[in-house]
Amino acid sequence: MTPHHNQDCPDTKATLLSLRAALAWQMQMGMESCEGLWPLESLPPLQPRPEQAGAMAQAPKQPLHHAPTRMAPSRPNQATATQSNLSASSGMADGTPQGHTELAKLEQQPLYTSLNAQEPISNHQPLAHSFSTTMPSTSATTSVTNGHSPPPYPTDCDLAGLRAAVEGYDDCLLKSFATNMVFADGNPTAPLMLIGEAPGAEEDRLGKPFVGQSGQLLDKMLASIAVDRDNSYISNVIFWRPPGNRPPTDREIAQCLPFVEKHIALVAPKLLVLVGGIAVKAILQRKEGITRLRGQWHDYRNPAFADHQPSIKVLATYHPAFLMRSPANKREAWLDMLKIKQALADLSN
Repeated sequence: MTPHHNQDCPDTKATLLSLRAALAWQMQMGMESCEGLWPLESLPPLQPRPEQAGAMAQAPKQPLHHAPTRMAPSRPNQATATQSNLSASSGMADGTPQGHTELAKLEQQPLYTSLNAQEPISNHQPLAHSFSTTMPSTSATTSVTNGHSPPPYPTDCDLAGLRAAVEGYDDCLLKSFATNMVFADGNPTAPLMLIGEAPGAEEDRLGKPFVGQSGQLLDKMLASIAVDRDNSYISNVIFWRPPGNRPPTDREIAQCLPFVEKHIALVAPKLLVLVGGIAVKAILQRKEGITRLRGQWHDYRNPAFADHQPSIKVLATYHPAFLMRSPANKREAWLDMLKIKQALADLSN
């Protein structure tokens, strides 16, 4: 707050509530951090209400007195208002007692607090210039891999049933912003399956994976080893495009992972290629980066596999979008393609 904003003014209080609601929405949309929140002084000046306009025009000008600025108290280990409080506090606009009661509760809470953190942000950083939010941990989202909840799909489904289950899944908020669900492309009976990271703009528009510029580069890489979409099968870890092509959050990956694991189990490829670091960490559940894991074959199983189903050989490689930004790594990607070619040749012998 600045000396030009009176915290006791109802309009300023309404602005603060709007800011909190906006931050809560950004958190739910997957933004793990919000830096550089719009400063209050950048907001347009408040306009007088219609019923006050005439009185203000006739009233003689009085010298302006600013009320002293009140800084919010810093109270460690106190969380901010929940989403229900934000919804209930909307009654302030019509002057109901409930709205004033909830507003009074919000006034007692520190303004310099993360929406999910337990520690207040340092008071020497003003709210107008620094506000940090933290996404809930992935432990809040149950996955088929933890065994504590049933999978979000029929256990006896086929590929068509799995696709229908993904289309009917509403818990992932990415679905609300996507144009199309991107499930897969290619031949599901092929021995080679590739899994990328998340759809981009072109993939979202057409509903197919790897059809943008990075997809065109991937097609050229596969063509160099006599592989195309007729003898391969391509999908992603995330089925909906994240807004602004941002990386998917841990929560979004955890929500899609049970479907991806079932997808792999149903296709049952002989070889699985993970394209990009996000796909590698999500599928292999490894902490190492892709630069250390690429170029090596790994044995893979997941809980969706049938008891008699053998493990799958997995190879990690760079994402085409990364290669477009870092052409020097294309040599290593070419070596990965040669390993895939040799493995396919061994399967045919």
